[in-house]
Amino acid sequence: MAIAPLVIEFPERAESNEPSVGPSLLSAISTFPMPTEAAGLDRRWMSGVTWQPCPCTALTKTLADVNSPAATVIAPVRVPLAAITQKPFSIQDVFDVNAIEWDYQFDRVDSDMKDRFFDQVSALFTKELVTGTASTGRSLLTDAHAPSERAFNVSATPAFAAISFLENELARKLFGEAGIIHLSPGIFTLVAWRLVQRADGSWWTPRGNRVVADSGMVDASAPTGAAASGANDDWIYATGDIFYQSTEPELLGDLAREWIDISTNKVERILQSFGILVWDPCPVTAILASYNETVF
Repeated sequence: MAIAPLVIEFPERAESNEPSVGPSLLSAISTFPMPTEAAGLDRRWMSGVTWQPCPCTALTKTLADVNSPAATVIAPVRVPLAAITQKPFSIQDVFDVNAIEWDYQFDRVDSDMKDRFFDQVSALFTKELVTGTASTGRSLLTDAHAPSERAFNVSATPAFAAISFLENELARKLFGEAGIIHLSPGIFTLVAWRLVQRADGSWWTPRGNRVVADSGMVDASAPTGAAASGANDDWIYATGDIFYQSTEPELLGDLAREWIDISTNKVERILQSFGILVWDPCPVTAILASYNETVF
């Protein structure tokens, strides 16, 4: 007589606003402050946001002739950049199954869907940051420029050197301000011994730029005009500060009868959330990093 297979059930995971593996994007960035006049309207950003980007301009030095003040040259006036706008994006997850063919604890549907959301939401934000496909707005791949030391369409740079080039480029654009370097998990593992981990678990370069290695950076898309990464390399990016807003995930339908159709035995539970990302385009840069550390 055949013995039926053992059926086991994994224990429920505690809900968390952060994925279990880091350093993730959402653990490294902050929500942008809402204007005072928007107090009480905390979802107003869902219509889009407009902000004044900071130009990557340096202080100017000129001759100061104390004996002839008229000879002193006045530094060029810094002209504000045009305001830019970003659109929000929607996040969905659908649980769809035929109830008559499925043995499941229905009271766990909601908790399982929220677990899945919090496990994956940072990776989703990262992919949207790089590609902009959902918001159809700005993205890192459209804003990125090549570092001065390395053009886009050349051979991949060893990972340790690639990070050094990104550090130089952030210094050129941000001067004394810290930026963020976005690595694929594989490149991060390769160079982690060169980085600094602080007591709070965050990772930084020796110079003080934050390092993020979100799951969403796996096989990151190439910057506009550059070739896609290959089997032995990955595109990595660097930015200035990035800010976001998001809504808590909502399960649509308060009553079971709204998502269980007993006439067809169909269960369809829908989870929805919304998010938005904003950043200054000027410092965004990217480089193709190689897993081969010996060839330059």
